[in-house]
Amino acid sequence: MKLLNIACGNRTHKDWVNIDFHKSSKDVIPINALKMLPFKNNSFDYVYSGHFFEHISKKDANNLLKEIYRVLKKDGILRIVVPDLENICKEYLKILSGVNKGKDIRKYGWITIELLDQMIRFESGGEMKKFYKNKNIMKDKTLRNYIKKRVGEDIYLYSKRNASFKEKLKKSIYIKLKN
Repeated sequence: MKLLNIACGNRTHKDWVNIDFHKSSKDVIPINALKMLPFKNNSFDYVYSGHFFEHISKKDANNLLKEIYRVLKKDGILRIVVPDLENICKEYLKILSGVNKGKDIRKYGWITIELLDQMIRFESGGEMKKFYKNKNIMKDKTLRNYIKKRVGEDIYLYSKRNASFKEKLKKSIYIKLKN
């Protein structure tokens, strides 16, 4: 069985062909997935892409899907993972209801940014990245715990260790996927 992981970042597996624009390890083949994929027609049984499609234009997504279907075998499996917008919307409405009752003001700021970033983010990290960097906001333990519940870890603690935002985000995504 031949397996392809598109835009893998640093999430690789030895049994997969792991491709990404940036070579993050020896297990990653540097390939721009927005160009023609350098694989033969009908060469993969399974193609996976996690948390990549929400960062590209509709035109690029359509072109990539055509390429995926070209390299995917007949009856092959394609799995694309994107943020769960329904979950984010339900959480937004729940928090908004609390704000209308005089509660959850601090959480409202976060969930608004999370919702908008997942729909219209144009750069890695988006507005969430700026929010994480605001040390006054992130000193609020209740808010930090809420964000930890949403993203899977306490990113503020990582920022205090001078880890790059990109690494924090990758670790957060990995933990969310693992959970």
